[in-house]
Amino acid sequence: MSVASADEFWTFSSTTYGKSGVQAACLALQDRLGADINLLLFCLWWSLSGGPALDTDCFAAVLTKARGWQDGVVRPIRAARRTAKPGGAIGEDEGATAFYQRVLATELEAERMEQKLIVSTAAAEASKLPARLSTIEAVLRIHLAQYVATLDTPVRQEDRADLETIIAAGCQGLSAAGIVEAIWP
Repeated sequence: MSVASADEFWTFSSTTYGKSGVQAACLALQDRLGADINLLLFCLWWSLSGGPALDTDCFAAVLTKARGWQDGVVRPIRAARRTAKPGGAIGEDEGATAFYQRVLATELEAERMEQKLIVSTAAAEASKLPARLSTIEAVLRIHLAQYVATLDTPVRQEDRADLETIIAAGCQGLSAAGIVEAIWP
């Protein structure tokens, strides 16, 4: 996989995010669990794209890079956007709305840059691994289990339902309920 594949990841993410119920599910997991939606969607996309199962060390390298960018860039921009929301602290004049739109566009570009970082790191880490054959569902379960194990918040039933919604939208043909049950018994 090449860094150019990051464009395919962005397209997959945008398409999946636009499906019924996915935006609400993503925002709920982001707010309740502190989940990085780029990492969740990466687990789906990487598996569907035929990416190999990353071992714990390789996946940890991806997490470290993503979290550094998320904490240092994306979250501060998101906080600024939420504060600048029209009708909020800054009011509702034309300038406030235009400013909000620019901050929103910057946040989306930061998310896209994070995806490039995730894909390039995963590809570099995958190149260190011996070739292995795994099913899409097996790779997805491995990566989702590795990621959700890093979340510090207890999982609730609505979190399971939201993750099922995201998996079902992004990975049609796989058992979303079975995958969620396997990683969050």
